[in-house]
Amino acid sequence: ARARPRPGMGAVSAAAPLLEARDLSVSFGSGRLRITALEAFSFRLGEGEALGLVGESGSGKSTVLRAVMGLIPAAGGRISLSGRPVATAAAAGR
Repeated sequence: ARARPRPGMGAVSAAAPLLEARDLSVSFGSGRLRITALEAFSFRLGEGEALGLVGESGSGKSTVLRAVMGLIPAAGGRISLSGRPVATAAAAGR
């Protein structure tokens, strides 16, 4: 019997990912005091998969999660849940 690939282990699914972020960017402040905390970050997460964010202190791990949850506005990019766009604070005009 041939082993089947498990989700996240090389299997390709035609279905939309459960959660996806494409080119996600987050900035704080404005004008000369504007700081880009996250630039062009992307990931895809399928049903049953887990994702770990690993990095040094200050690398943007918490910023990614806060933007995905809608707690802080994304300055750019797109977030979708089950293939449907998720409104971000920036897109909603906040």
